[in-house]
Amino acid sequence: MESPLSPSHVVIIAYDATKDRGVHELKLTIDAVRMRGDILRGGDTLVVLGVLHRVLHPLGYQLKVCPDSFAGASKRHIEEEIKRKLDAYVNMLLQSAEVCEDEGVSIEVKISAGTPRKQVVVQEL
Repeated sequence: MESPLSPSHVVIIAYDATKDRGVHELKLTIDAVRMRGDILRGGDTLVVLGVLHRVLHPLGYQLKVCPDSFAGASKRHIEEEIKRKLDAYVNMLLQSAEVCEDEGVSIEVKISAGTPRKQVVVQEL
């Protein structure tokens, strides 16, 4: 009799997307999760979640990601920053994605904006 297939899982790695991340930082994290051996298996999905809680104003100061607030960034500016961060994360994760795909693990990148960061992560879960 065949053994039942283990269900696929979703593993989420959350980052503070307000900070600039390097390709090595993301690669080291994903490699550590892969090499551990008991977290990811073939058929699983690894979600890299970036939480953006501040955006940089063109004049150089940071604005809260709170479009309803007087001191917050506009929705258009937040959407542009989310797209920029998403493109950056995808480009940084290309090499790691190829390695994971060879192991049967898919990688998804998602950038969400909001505060407080913990609440955004829980909401995305």
